[in-house]
Amino acid sequence: MRGLLVLFLLLAAACESVPMKPRDPTSVATALATWGEVREIEREGSPRVVIIADRHPIGAGITFLPEGHRRQQKEQSRAVAWLVDNGYRLMGCEFAKGPLPTDGPAEAHRASIREVLDEGDDLDRWSHFQPVRYEWIHRGSLRVVGVEDPDLYAADVRDLESILDIREFRRRRSGSEGPDDATLDAREKALLGRIRSHVDARGRLAASNLLDEAARTGAEAVILFLGAAHCGAAAGECAARGAAVTVWSPASLRR
Repeated sequence: MRGLLVLFLLLAAACESVPMKPRDPTSVATALATWGEVREIEREGSPRVVIIADRHPIGAGITFLPEGHRRQQKEQSRAVAWLVDNGYRLMGCEFAKGPLPTDGPAEAHRASIREVLDEGDDLDRWSHFQPVRYEWIHRGSLRVVGVEDPDLYAADVRDLESILDIREFRRRRSGSEGPDDATLDAREKALLGRIRSHVDARGRLAASNLLDEAARTGAEAVILFLGAAHCGAAAGECAARGAAVTVWSPASLRR
């Protein structure tokens, strides 16, 4: 169960950028529509931001994925590859703002990705955290950074840990041991409610932090890889700050 938290947090180190003039938002939207749905586009502004809606895998460690999630990852990886080929050199994702880990669990995922590729296996079958995959495949071209507000992110991680503890307790207990189901249901509902209350704030702050990083580094075209629930607020923040924003969801996410 703790593997779920690790999966949310794993990310990899930054790479050197290769300058390239990004295409205009209209052509970006047309290309991305090949692999999914363009839900919103603002055609004026700078920098250019593509927000990719994600659905996090759920499970312990690195596992096989069901077919629907495999299709989602395939569509996302094609879209990211196209964006990198067309000048998108910076990706922000769900990790506390600041340097990303390069060892520990992150290195375990990176090592697993290398092993899968060496064996000629299909990466889309596996529950690697996708920004780790993108950083490895596009090393030298794509820089991945955490853009979450540290306090909100840490609070949600703590609440998620508590939810996992409740679910693990339910699974392991016997008879009438510990709190009854009604009490556990109420605790879990309260924790989920607190996490949901942060959804929009986390999306706005992730977008704002990514735009700050783009301004600091001079990046003209950036990717924001977020859980689908955060994308609306993130898009609103990008537009409010004068960025050209495209929101994209893989086709399989709707199914």
